[in-house]
Amino acid sequence: MAERTNQRIQIFDLNGKLLGKWTDIGSPWSLWYVGREDSVYMADGVNMRVVKVNMSGDVVGVLSAPGKAPGQFDAPHGIAVDSAGNIYVAEVANQRVQKFEKR
Repeated sequence: MAERTNQRIQIFDLNGKLLGKWTDIGSPWSLWYVGREDSVYMADGVNMRVVKVNMSGDVVGVLSAPGKAPGQFDAPHGIAVDSAGNIYVAEVANQRVQKFEKR
């Protein structure tokens, strides 16, 4: 569960039992789990970035560049990853969706 105000992610099992929490990784405005990578992608709207987190809660990748130009972020709010590994980021302040192609 993403808690952007508390700047943490809580992990629960299917019965609702709290398994753990990740802190100090930013402010999760949106999450997307990618099974083939066993990782979570997070839109961090406070720090103007996208973060990739492994299932141990370690940050293993970051897309970060605050601003208005292509490739930069201003309040990234939503995130999705397609079957090819491309990342889509919806931004509030820039009023757009950007696609980052997997390389």
